Amino acid sequence: ELGDRGVSASVHFIPLHLHPYWRDTYALRPEQFPVASAEFERVVSLPIYSTLSEAEVERVIEAVGETLNELRR
Repeated sequence: ELGDRGVSASVHFIPLHLHPYWRDTYALRPEQFPVASAEFERVVSLPIYSTLSEAEVERVIEAVGETLNELRR
């Protein structure tokens, strides 16, 4: 939904137990790592860099607020 509002967001991190090498080599399952698995499902990276203008910061804040309000309904 953030992308629909012109704000790029991406996966913040992928837990090691979900990377193919670790998952397959050590037969790791998401239920063995409930906290990491839960956070992976809910955490995103938002645009943040030193040349982000005040207007762009405001746009990100607005888009996040709109998206959260929409998801709460």
